[in-house]
Amino acid sequence: MEQMQPNMDSSMQPGNAGGNNTMGIISLVLGILSIVFSFLYVYVGLILGIVGIVLGVKARKQAPSSIATAGFVCSIVGTALSAALLVCALCALGALASLGAAAANM
Repeated sequence: MEQMQPNMDSSMQPGNAGGNNTMGIISLVLGILSIVFSFLYVYVGLILGIVGIVLGVKARKQAPSSIATAGFVCSIVGTALSAALLVCALCALGALASLGAAAANM
């Protein structure tokens, strides 16, 4: 008896689950790390977010998937959060500097 092989394309092979989403996965990881690092080290969160946005855009153009979109969105959120916290930190530093100058003039 002959064994019949099912007709499978490359995306259905056992080692290739749903296509090549490597850049989308990296973008998602960088986006999540960007959100986490925005609270710890603002500059690191900002850099990770920007790199995640670039990879997310490339992944969405190459092979649109929900993972690439999620990575793109998480990277945008992490970048915006890092930028907002950086602005808040600089404003607080400026306020402290002006208080120090006012106290020195008394």
